Amino acid sequence: MVIAKLHGLRLAALCAVGFFLAGCSGLDLLNLVGSDHAHKVETTVAYGEGPRLQLDVLTPKDPGPVATHPVVVFLYGGSWTSGERKDYRFAGAALVKLGYIAVIPDYRLYPQVKFPAFMNDTAQALAWVHANIFRYGGDPQKIFVMGHSAGAYMAALLALDPTYTRAAGLPDNTIKGVIGLSGPYAMVPSQVESVRDVFAGTVDEETARPVHFANPAAPPMLLLYGLEDKTVGRQNAPRLADILRRAGRDVTLKEYPDVGHPGIVMALSPLFASRAPVLSDTQAFLQRLSGQ
Repeated sequence: MVIAKLHGLRLAALCAVGFFLAGCSGLDLLNLVGSDHAHKVETTVAYGEGPRLQLDVLTPKDPGPVATHPVVVFLYGGSWTSGERKDYRFAGAALVKLGYIAVIPDYRLYPQVKFPAFMNDTAQALAWVHANIFRYGGDPQKIFVMGHSAGAYMAALLALDPTYTRAAGLPDNTIKGVIGLSGPYAMVPSQVESVRDVFAGTVDEETARPVHFANPAAPPMLLLYGLEDKTVGRQNAPRLADILRRAGRDVTLKEYPDVGHPGIVMALSPLFASRAPVLSDTQAFLQRLSGQ
């Protein structure tokens, strides 16, 4: 029985890798393995007008007293051209198991919009969380933002450039910490062919670079990346970490050998947790800051 179960998990893992390599949006196997009856999901919650301005809220089945759980807003990647919140429920489920409330928003994509429209969308989603998460048992004073790839970029830029959060009516200290998984924090958009059109028309490219905004007011950050990442240059996380440290900020940098670009977010699933301690490193960071 145990052998059969292990064989099934191995097969599911191989199939999940196939989904990532094929670029499929339906990461059903990771979501299936990551699902259980310990959490509940409220789907299609509108934070703005339009089908892409919706989010999912994942909470424990019994969240307990109102406004007690720290909250993690998870932003997925996809080069700002693809991605759906339902595909990353496994990430939200992993965070709920650690004792957090997880929120996964969609945001508008290219070619419908270009930079900085998706930044405004995520700031709007964050404003919804700040105003409403107490109804789900979440603490609006303990909001963290986590992202992978393009999502990590957006998480960092939201935290470093107050333009977006201020426009959404949020206090400057709303984001209590950032967890970035393999984000292109130092990229120059016009020099990256795959996203050049997404940022076309940006008058000043420095406004589209998180490293440009590293400052003494930045919240604590945990920056994670894989040494086998062939999609986002390995220099991005160390460069942002170095600039933040020189500004006197709280930043933790972790590198994982033998981990590639999709592998770092897949490590949030039970199928791939042994590949890299992404979840335990995230937990340690969040516990330190939230006092949980």
